Amino acid sequence: MSTAHFLISFLTFLAVARMAESHISRDEIESKLKRKTAVYNLLCSARRQGVFAKCCKGLKEEIDNLKTKAYYNELSRQCPEPLGMESGIIPDSSITASSFYSADCQPHYARLNRDLGLCAWLPEISPEWSWLQVDFGEKLIVLGLATQGSCRQNYWVKSYFVSYKEEHDALNWLVYTSYEGRPIEFQGNSDQNTVVTNYFYDYGMPIAARYVRIMPLSYTNRPGMRVEYYGCRL
Repeated sequence: MSTAHFLISFLTFLAVARMAESHISRDEIESKLKRKTAVYNLLCSARRQGVFAKCCKGLKEEIDNLKTKAYYNELSRQCPEPLGMESGIIPDSSITASSFYSADCQPHYARLNRDLGLCAWLPEISPEWSWLQVDFGEKLIVLGLATQGSCRQNYWVKSYFVSYKEEHDALNWLVYTSYEGRPIEFQGNSDQNTVVTNYFYDYGMPIAARYVRIMPLSYTNRPGMRVEYYGCRL
């Protein structure tokens, strides 16, 4: 095979691989990692490195990214533990929000399965700009979350975004996205009390964060929420 034909075949492989990458699931990560590593070892040897250096660099970056995904997905199978909303391990002072409607629906009332008062967080005004924030006190691996609506009234969140920060002094909040960089609109609740759980590895990567915010997108009557997070310590 000539160098030109070899290069065309190599670039075609990378293009197809990148298209497939946008739809990768966690069950495909390991096999995709093995295939790309095998191709890298075949095409990016020291003998060919000078000819295909740029392409090999891109493939190496994809392999490293897959290795990171594989690590977090393996971690997610080992430690899906509640992080302390329902149990109270997360203190009231670490649960904040954009606003709250009354003393009966403060941010720290947003604990999964709470049944006191209005038993949920309800924002005061401008629900479309509202958010509920948790400070875990340190950076953790956050694997997913579970939500409920208010147990007293017909208030629940039907869909939401998630954003996060790694550290206290981080300047920007990051909106959770899929592997291809698309913001994920998580499916929420369709009634007051049924628990709906979303795991990040079903959409993209688990996150490493100290702060996490839920931002309601659609809701019934008012965005009432009770929440639990799942993950493990670094």
